[in-house]
Amino acid sequence: MRETGLPVRAVFDFGPDQFVILDGEQLRHSLRAGHPEPWMTFHCGAGNIFQGRPRRVTSRAGNLLSVECEDGIVHLDFDEGTATKDTPHGKLVYLGGIEEGNEGKGYIPLGA
Repeated sequence: MRETGLPVRAVFDFGPDQFVILDGEQLRHSLRAGHPEPWMTFHCGAGNIFQGRPRRVTSRAGNLLSVECEDGIVHLDFDEGTATKDTPHGKLVYLGGIEEGNEGKGYIPLGA
């Protein structure tokens, strides 16, 4: 887990197969160096935190971030290092931490 939570001035980039978080404080400097350096990148894929395409950030409260995706709403808790997802079938919890979000660990129903 990272020592600090979500960057205060986080910038979000949505692609067809990824969700990228950039540190807005560092963005100016990294653009001068040639290209922005991601703070964290999540890839869409089976079993990953983001399985369906991310569409938009629906809310942010400190280190809690909610992202609407084509298959539900993903909630990232950067204080706890956890991810949950609201779907039409109920609330799910990711089996790994946020840092393992691209490792395909999958979700299980909350309380299972």
